[in-house]
Amino acid sequence: MSRKKRSVYLALCAVLLAVMAFSGWKVVTLLTEYRKGAQTYQKMEELSLLPPAPESEPESEAEQTPSRNFDALWAVNPDVVAWLSIPGTKIDYPVVQGPDDQYYLRRMITGEWNIAGSIFLDAQCSAGFSDPCSIVYGHNMRNGTMFSDLVEYKQQEFYDAHPTGLLETPEGTFEITFFSGFVADSGHGVWDLSRTKEDLPGWAAEMAGQSWFQSGPAPKETDRILVLSTCSYEFDNARFVLLGALTPSEAG
Repeated sequence: MSRKKRSVYLALCAVLLAVMAFSGWKVVTLLTEYRKGAQTYQKMEELSLLPPAPESEPESEAEQTPSRNFDALWAVNPDVVAWLSIPGTKIDYPVVQGPDDQYYLRRMITGEWNIAGSIFLDAQCSAGFSDPCSIVYGHNMRNGTMFSDLVEYKQQEFYDAHPTGLLETPEGTFEITFFSGFVADSGHGVWDLSRTKEDLPGWAAEMAGQSWFQSGPAPKETDRILVLSTCSYEFDNARFVLLGALTPSEAG
């Protein structure tokens, strides 16, 4: 091998080793963030659980206490507005609300930077979920955490097994009855938060007509709507949205 060829060969080897080292570092960093994110939210779940209430007469509706320890969660971050869960899935997280829709995109509930970010309420929405429609966002993570399970609602069988969720707030607990799920682009009307309570029945019926699964009746005028959103990959900036009606839970 000539000196020139040997120099080229060594240079290529050096570049290849550098690329391999960088790729290895990226993989290790990603796995470390996945693990840290999972550990952080596991701690938040443990922190949020209230001790069992002593056996006594049932509390009246006015005296009922929140089902989560929001005081403990607020001690970590006062931006916590709710706890969202879907039984039988991995979706079981606190919901935060930041000053805009970028703040918690890559920040955990603790405020630490992490690729998993947080489950967060649209900054334009009422923190008490009192608006006719509220939107909650979360990442579709490759390790199956955060809102990854939302895309499973593209299948009828998954909806049939998980038709409801739970939204726990400081003011009370709501059952989420899912009625529509579909892929939307950035110009879709699902992102329009200007609709009024009177608009909801017609709008909800329209959204139900676009659903990829078959469900029960569309929400009534008295229901509030919760939209859960995560990334999908059918086209650029595709989002899978899952819509549900909020009704006060008898357990809340």
